[in-house]
Amino acid sequence: MKRISKIVTMLLACIMLFSLVGCGKADTGKALYGTWAMDVDLSEELNREMGDEFAGFDGKLVITLKFDFNEDGSFKMYADKEALRESFAGWMDSFVAFSLDVMYAQFEDMGLSREEADELVQSSYDCTMEEYIRAMMESSVDIDAMADEMETKGIWEAKGDKLYMSEGSKIDVNSFDIFEVSGDTLTLNLPEGATDDSDIPGLSYPYSLHKVK
Repeated sequence: MKRISKIVTMLLACIMLFSLVGCGKADTGKALYGTWAMDVDLSEELNREMGDEFAGFDGKLVITLKFDFNEDGSFKMYADKEALRESFAGWMDSFVAFSLDVMYAQFEDMGLSREEADELVQSSYDCTMEEYIRAMMESSVDIDAMADEMETKGIWEAKGDKLYMSEGSKIDVNSFDIFEVSGDTLTLNLPEGATDDSDIPGLSYPYSLHKVK
């Protein structure tokens, strides 16, 4: 399913966005030590990508991105697998329910009642309409594999209120976010004069993360 690949594309894009935004340690970096998390709502963009026949579908898909800032200057960014599984399961239930109505409507346009459509699918695939739709979706997306592919590691550095992050072995001094830690909240913002050129749905500056440990 080409449309289902949109899920993978958007989730990966969320992770890669941050990896493009640092090895040493600075005093200001101590406030960043530990794990932080933020939720990214992909629902609106993903639902829009489903196509005209799914107009009105309002399934909810939210991923939780986590960021580990370690004292040795390394970082890891990854999706919370448990939260992702739970959110996708809910989205899947909504999609299957909506898809049933869409498919029944298509069969009715062909002159088949719901009962006749059920019998046709059962005889052709040895399963119910709902089971058929769910099986097609589940075969298209491997959530655990997707989450593993999204994991990113690198180095980070904090100088003053500037946070540098890089997947490579060197920090790019021209690429950074402005950060502020207040209690258990980490806020990331663009440098003055910079423009937010990200087209990642559900993400826009400033980013607000909460401390989880």
